[in-house]
Amino acid sequence: MPIFICEDDPRQREQLLEIVENYVMIEALDMRVELATADPFELVACLADNPGHVGIYLLDIDLNSELNGIELAAKIREFDDLGKIIFVTTHAELAPVTFRYKVEAYDYIVKSSHEELRQQIIACLKSIDERQAVSAEAKGQFVFKSGSKTRVVNHQDILFFETMPTPHVIGLHTHQGFYQFYGRLKEINQAIPSLVRVHKSVLANLETVVAVDADRYLLEFADGQTCPVAISKLRKIQKMWQAQQG
Repeated sequence: MPIFICEDDPRQREQLLEIVENYVMIEALDMRVELATADPFELVACLADNPGHVGIYLLDIDLNSELNGIELAAKIREFDDLGKIIFVTTHAELAPVTFRYKVEAYDYIVKSSHEELRQQIIACLKSIDERQAVSAEAKGQFVFKSGSKTRVVNHQDILFFETMPTPHVIGLHTHQGFYQFYGRLKEINQAIPSLVRVHKSVLANLETVVAVDADRYLLEFADGQTCPVAISKLRKIQKMWQAQQG
């Protein structure tokens, strides 16, 4: 998820940036700081130029600009109605105002000591990361990072996973295309228990199999792709697939 910071005080902006980047790096979260700025209009322009963002927004309220942080949050909602907006401010008394603007703030952090600020921001990022994973699982989706991009694939679009020649690299074959990412088949199978280990190097989605080629020890998929089946597993896999066909 992209992270946007809007804070007009340079020292406090750098402080927020340091807290966020350090935690994201240490925990290897699928998040990145997209923009850290003092100018709310720069943030709005960034969203306008890059539609489709679902981001995390750390906003000060008093920005010494024509737009204050609450008004900026309302603008953000025009482009990103699912993003997580977190107000970070010294103005505790303005918390009720955010409800009138109906921006659905994720949290409201009152600036205090550096350590307390750090702990509260980390708690927000950790909570968002955990909820993203739960949400994806509940929706029947697999989330992974391929290169610099985080991708989401619906379970029903998965054909099979296979280990690649490069250590710890997994290949994912889907109806839409082929992706590579770092991972382990065992962990993927734990995340998606419906997948079947058909070969020591392959996890297959039997629901997307259109035929079992017993002569060549292959599973066939609708788009012409195939994956191997271990000889010792062929009869069992064939029965499982036939049972799914009804």
